[in-house]
Amino acid sequence: MLHQPPKILLVAFAVLALMLAMPFGSQSSENEKPTSNLEPNTVTDLMAWVASETGWTVREAPSIRFVPYADLVKIYSDGKGTDFHVESLYSETDHTIYLPNSWRSDDLRDRSILLHELVHHLQYLNNVKVICSSESEWQALELQITWLRQQEVEDPLDFLGINPRFLLMLQQCE
Repeated sequence: MLHQPPKILLVAFAVLALMLAMPFGSQSSENEKPTSNLEPNTVTDLMAWVASETGWTVREAPSIRFVPYADLVKIYSDGKGTDFHVESLYSETDHTIYLPNSWRSDDLRDRSILLHELVHHLQYLNNVKVICSSESEWQALELQITWLRQQEVEDPLDFLGINPRFLLMLQQCE
């Protein structure tokens, strides 16, 4: 479990921001509405895929909320702000995945971010024991990479903008 805001699991991408060379200027405006009509079978299909890879039990799906980017930062930082680029969040408290309004169901990278958060949801529901939050993130990232390879992405790390230094960081518990 992360020791950031209470009961919030953060995708690896929040930490990634320090090491990514991604443009951050394309964030949603505060008033932007979700651009995706997330179909229920998308979540169900992704959860079934995770279960098939892990053997975990699939129970109820999490709630999914689309929020302005500024809200993601507020939730992550408990209102204090952060230097990290937050792409999405999973809250254990209310079993909710928070995605930015800019999330799109037709974008492969965005779907992989949803899959990553669904891994956290299933880790929680299946009481997956980890030594530290990095281990939880590493497991979610490995599954995300495997899924992207199955979607014919040749270099998932490049596709996600992840560099080797970040991977080394994730493999070590503090």
